[in-house]
Amino acid sequence: MLIDKDEYLISDQNNLFELVLYSTTGNREEQQDRAGITITDDESLIVVCDGMGGSRGGRIASSYVVDTLLNDYFCRDKNANVAGFFVDEMHLIDKAIASFKDDN
Repeated sequence: MLIDKDEYLISDQNNLFELVLYSTTGNREEQQDRAGITITDDESLIVVCDGMGGSRGGRIASSYVVDTLLNDYFCRDKNANVAGFFVDEMHLIDKAIASFKDDN
């Protein structure tokens, strides 16, 4: 949930708990950090991505990481090794982020 252009609130819950993430820009010109959560009855994933220190496109890169990781995690083969999934996913995301600078 976007509260205004300088802050946002994300919330999700299951039968056991509710998790809320809140972010504000503070004294910076732009908030490049991003976070996302997904909670099911069986598992949950919380992703926090630090921005890129004001680098051009940092907000886009951190949003891409959070969105991609959350989506791919819940679409993965449930029988596959979870640690291996994260290692593979980080390599794929790193390559995608590196290609962003070539596009700009």
